[in-house]
Amino acid sequence: MEKLKKILQLPWPDMCSELYWEFERRRRLICFQISNRGTRYEIRGTQKNLKFTFFLQADKQAEYRQILPQAQEILQAAEGICCKQFSIFGRNLDLSAGIDWQRDYLGEHRWDEKERYFPVERNIARIQLGQGADIKVPWELSRFQWALILGQAYWLTGEEKFAQSFTALLNDWIEHNPPYRGINWCSPMEAAIRAANLIWAYHFFSTGDNFISLLELHGRFIYAQPEKWFESSGNHLLANLAGLIYLGIFLGREKWLNFAVKELIRQMDVQVLHDGVDFEASIGYHRLALECFFYPALLCRINHIDLPPHFWEKLKRMFAYVRSYIKPTGQAPQLGDNDSGRLHDFSPILSNDHSYLAALGRLAYVVPSPLETVSQCSYLIHQVQPVVPDKSGNYNIANISSANYPQGGVYIMRSDKAYLMVNCGGNGFYDKGCHAHNDKLSFELNYRGQDFIVDPGSFLYTSQPEERNLFRSTSYHNTVKVDSQEQNRIAAKEMFYLAPDSHPKLIDWQSTDQQDIFCARHDGYARLNDPVIHQRRIVFDKKRSRWEITDTLQGSDIHLLEWYLQLAPEVEITRMGAGQILLTNHGQSLALSTPQPVEIINSFYSPHYGAKIKTQALTWEIKVKLPYSSVFTVEGEK
Repeated sequence: MEKLKKILQLPWPDMCSELYWEFERRRRLICFQISNRGTRYEIRGTQKNLKFTFFLQADKQAEYRQILPQAQEILQAAEGICCKQFSIFGRNLDLSAGIDWQRDYLGEHRWDEKERYFPVERNIARIQLGQGADIKVPWELSRFQWALILGQAYWLTGEEKFAQSFTALLNDWIEHNPPYRGINWCSPMEAAIRAANLIWAYHFFSTGDNFISLLELHGRFIYAQPEKWFESSGNHLLANLAGLIYLGIFLGREKWLNFAVKELIRQMDVQVLHDGVDFEASIGYHRLALECFFYPALLCRINHIDLPPHFWEKLKRMFAYVRSYIKPTGQAPQLGDNDSGRLHDFSPILSNDHSYLAALGRLAYVVPSPLETVSQCSYLIHQVQPVVPDKSGNYNIANISSANYPQGGVYIMRSDKAYLMVNCGGNGFYDKGCHAHNDKLSFELNYRGQDFIVDPGSFLYTSQPEERNLFRSTSYHNTVKVDSQEQNRIAAKEMFYLAPDSHPKLIDWQSTDQQDIFCARHDGYARLNDPVIHQRRIVFDKKRSRWEITDTLQGSDIHLLEWYLQLAPEVEITRMGAGQILLTNHGQSLALSTPQPVEIINSFYSPHYGAKIKTQALTWEIKVKLPYSSVFTVEGEK
């Protein structure tokens, strides 16, 4: 009823569109539930679209064997998969005794394969919240990302054991996941990612049509309930659309394809801001969104399905953002949530390395790179010609200048030695903070290729609510906390919501060859009895590799102010004085100077989903009458 009230308040054209979609969504789901009551996978008359063109080309296997940069890692991982040894979120699982596809192997929970858990939005309490269960574990195993590792190993060696292992694991999954029952049939997003990876596996192994009916069932499931809701369409919907485009082209289902292509174009306008930044206030989800736009768009192109020029132009801006935010190490900073989510993962090594996206951007918009310089994922589709040739583009991650993304609220200071990214963005996702953190005016700092000041990441979602809220809290980010309050209020049981308290606003951004200047404010503490505004100014001297950070707190009463800096786990701390700290990482050093004595506290860092590494943080505080300004500096040692 609340949703209907909101829809009726929209302008007439938007109201008609939303009412139509609400009717259509309910109609599709009812029709699906009526027509799919069985538990068998066989569908008569289902076949592959013979005109379908895919990325992989069988005659390229010989070249692939010569060029793949990570052949040994892939073969080692594939050998493990043949023995039913899987890596899930960085943890090695030995499932040689048998795979339980419904189990959270990192916890104790198991879901019932006979239960119907969809529609997912009506069953969220039953399937994941409250009992320490992490639904992402069985989902990750059932995304069939590991099939791409087996497929590459098969291409590299030609050994049938890799194809046989894939067939055996697929048949085992089918046997223990009856259609539309169990935890792996509750989310259209999971079905879509699984289907897209199965289509890749189909081409790696040149397999017959023995699981075409499985793909048909996936398409029906996704099309019946795409995750498109009023004010709620995000990365889940993008994954749905990517899967439907794969399935629609592969199986020749025009109804699925027409809907998905039209909606993908629309979501590029809805979900991607003008400067190319994904609207969910998360770099991890920017990567997922970019993959969900890029792969199906390129698949459309090679199958002669045209997408409008403005779609490709905005996609290009998404790639440009990646090139800007990648640190000199190739790693991405962790702005907002990082659940390690991917549409396709061609590498057996779980990593926050986003440099492969730069290679894909170069592939799409410049010229095909020399084969010896590309990553394995870009090699597999290297035969695709540039979409919009851009001779001035440079998609390498070296020699990139400072950049600003005002709609996304991300500002990046760079020199040949140093990197700093500061966040001035809102809560994202219609200001609901679904994947955002309390990181307003927080920053990451890398010097001479070493991380020093970092964002802590996400660790886990639903299985440990307290940890989830800790990792997205203000004190776990490199900013100022006032009166022990959060920048945006956190509700203990609402793990994908932040109250819309904080609204960052840029005051100044300047960038020259000599220095960068950033100045912004946020009003997250304006709700206090004595309203407080936090303003931060960062001046970066590029020649000296020196940052001067001035924090001004505007108010009229006495407040407790706390500063926090989260350090990379490898950083060593040496006290040089009460407010003088030397930070060292692999031979590189930074000198930190603060106006108050610094306390060293224990903290945690999560480089990817499910990982929790001990580290340290620096903090200092003062109780003072506002207004008050404080300056601290960070400078590279000569």
